[in-house]
Amino acid sequence: MIWIPIPRPGFYVVELESQILGNTLLGEDTRMYVPTTGLVTNLAVHFKWGLDSSIVWVTALDSGEPVKNALIEVRDCDAKLLWEGRSDANGVARIEDLPAQERQRRWWGRRFESGFLVTAQLEDDVSFVHTSWNQGIEPWRFRLPVEYDSSLLSVHTLLDRSLFRAGETLHMNHILRKRATSGFSFVPEDERPTQLFIQQPVQIRNSSFR
Repeated sequence: MIWIPIPRPGFYVVELESQILGNTLLGEDTRMYVPTTGLVTNLAVHFKWGLDSSIVWVTALDSGEPVKNALIEVRDCDAKLLWEGRSDANGVARIEDLPAQERQRRWWGRRFESGFLVTAQLEDDVSFVHTSWNQGIEPWRFRLPVEYDSSLLSVHTLLDRSLFRAGETLHMNHILRKRATSGFSFVPEDERPTQLFIQQPVQIRNSSFR
């Protein structure tokens, strides 16, 4: 084990040179270079990407206390600055105008080509988090609902009665709404579906689960 002294906070790129690894792993008398990175920080950045609004909160690693007045920046995969602000007394920054998630999580193997990089800086200390870094804390693990598409509509059908015979005329009303932070909102006319399908439900018989 080799110790590398790093006196100041920051994101460091370190490359190690080894003649022994080159001889052993490459099978020839040459040097092998192994790069790695290290983040030296006392800041922990947390990010929740919502459909209508998002939230960033910053805490100190040594105490768990909120960090106020930290500079928060949100950038996309092209390093374009989407939002900038400061954390409040509770270490929280609320963001209202970020792009919706839609289907930005399109490739697991290329996850850094989508999503956001959120950075927090306080004096000479800096830390960051990416929206794809949620392994082990995914909402579904805690039985929380997950919605990835901001265009998800909510449709309810009201029938004139719940019991009817084949061949009878059935009257129904369909209520189309869009989910929002405050509850439900109206759907703009250009986003409303143009077709409605009524289908008999499929009945599963003689099924058993083992």
